[in-house]
Amino acid sequence: LSSGLLPANTLFWGQQADQTTLGIYIPARRWRVQTEDQSYHVPMPPFIFVGSGTAYKIFAVKKRPSTEHDRLFHAPCPNVHTTGGICQGNVPFPACSLQTIQAALTLFMEGSYFNADLSRGKCRSHPEDARLLWADLANGKRFPLSELIDCGRTLQNLL
Repeated sequence: LSSGLLPANTLFWGQQADQTTLGIYIPARRWRVQTEDQSYHVPMPPFIFVGSGTAYKIFAVKKRPSTEHDRLFHAPCPNVHTTGGICQGNVPFPACSLQTIQAALTLFMEGSYFNADLSRGKCRSHPEDARLLWADLANGKRFPLSELIDCGRTLQNLL
């Protein structure tokens, strides 16, 4: 059994039958995100992005995890369930693989139109709608980690 080349910042990899599960770390960076009527270029915190089959999850972290006990936080994005599961809407996510996980992340962050669905409880300053935080941070340099809300999970829950 060989994994082949793993994507950059791979945290874990698994294979069960013909379904691949991958978890990758995404360093903090600015993303182009869109709502129905507005486009923002906003700084985001580091993320843990996990794919299994065509289902994907996303969580925020304060730093690159170093142990399985590191805390996970809600991603400050709409269209993400409290479990971290991404509501795909009309975005056709590819089956998770070594070759497609980065494309799936880009589809979610930059290929989706974020609406008000599941936008509550994702940040401290705007608990009613995370998109309002995006407006505040538009063209900012860094995401304020004090905005993150603990989701009651650790990296071990994903493993």
